[in-house]
Amino acid sequence: VIKNRHIPFVTIDGESYDGIPCVSINDREAARLAMDHLLEHGHRRIGVIIMADDRLPDQEAYSGTGRERVAGYREALEARKIDWDDASIVKIHEECSLEGGQHAGRELLDKHPHVTGVVTMSDILAIGIVQELIKGGKRVPWDVSVVGFDDIPEASFLTPALTTIWQPAEDKGLRAGELLVEMIQKKTVEERVEFRCKLIQRESVAAVKSA
Repeated sequence: VIKNRHIPFVTIDGESYDGIPCVSINDREAARLAMDHLLEHGHRRIGVIIMADDRLPDQEAYSGTGRERVAGYREALEARKIDWDDASIVKIHEECSLEGGQHAGRELLDKHPHVTGVVTMSDILAIGIVQELIKGGKRVPWDVSVVGFDDIPEASFLTPALTTIWQPAEDKGLRAGELLVEMIQKKTVEERVEFRCKLIQRESVAAVKSA
C-alpha cells in the first residue's frame, strides 16, 4: 500500500525487493558464529530455539531472517559432518518473549534432557530458557550451555552473564534514517545495507562434560 502511494520507506531486517532499500545484518554468518561456539566447546546434542513468527504456514520454510539463521546453523553443523535432521539436533519453535523462552526451557527439561547446548534466535528467549533450566535443577553452563542473539542490556545482567551475538541495532536505525532522507531528496540509494555481527563471550557456555 505504501509503495503504491509512492511514499518513501526503508525496511529493517527484511528483504529488499522492487527497489525498496533494506537495512539488515548478515544473519547467516551470525548464526554460524553462535553454533560454531557451541561446537568448539564439544557440544553435539544441541537445541535450536527458533522464533515461531519466522516459520511460514507450510511449517517447513522460514521467512528471510529465520531462513538465513537456520542456514547458518546448518552450515556450522554440516562443516562437522552433523546432519540438521539428526535426532541429536532438537528444533523448538517459540514466540519471541520471556514466556516463550520459559516454555522452551520446560520442553527441554521434560522432553530433551540429553541436550547439552542451546542456541536461540533472541536474548529474551535465552533469558527465559536459563531461568527455567536453573529452576529445574540444571546448572548453566556446566549442565547446559546457552547462546543468545542481540546483546540486549539484560544479557550482561543475567546470572550467569549471557554469551550472545551482538548486532549493531543503533547503527541499523541510523542508516535506515539516512537512506530515508536520501530517498526523500530523490537521491539514488543502496538497495541493501548489511552489517556484520560478533560473538560476545561471557559466562553461559562451558565445555561439554565427558561421558
